[in-house]
Amino acid sequence: MLSVAAVPGPPLAPEVCDVASTRCTTRYQLPADEGDSPVTGYHLQRRHVTGGEGGEWKTVNERPTTAQELVVDHLEQLSKYEFRVAAENQLGVGEFSPASRRITTDNSVRTIRLNHCYCSLSITSVSLPLPPPILTGY
Repeated sequence: MLSVAAVPGPPLAPEVCDVASTRCTTRYQLPADEGDSPVTGYHLQRRHVTGGEGGEWKTVNERPTTAQELVVDHLEQLSKYEFRVAAENQLGVGEFSPASRRITTDNSVRTIRLNHCYCSLSITSVSLPLPPPILTGY
């Protein structure tokens, strides 16, 4: 009898939470079928959705992560994204999960330091503090 070694099955779709202007957190679980050896890591992908159409899937983490939660940075403000995850064991990487629910990043304000002052940025505005006027005696 021929026995074929198995990679993990697909996990459930990842859960996406803590959505902000340029980042979010993804959470995922072990697949129901780990294959012929325990899961050793996860591969997460994202795709930018424009006009109702999903774009190309792009890798989020270059190396597999053992964590079942991953913060995804460098997203665009007011943009739609979907995520999917695949589990890996000693025999290889399994199928990717179904896509997560579609999320939209927000337009929250970020504060940055620029030339010794703190500026507030959003996608629609910039707030710069001005120094008090200098009184010259006129």
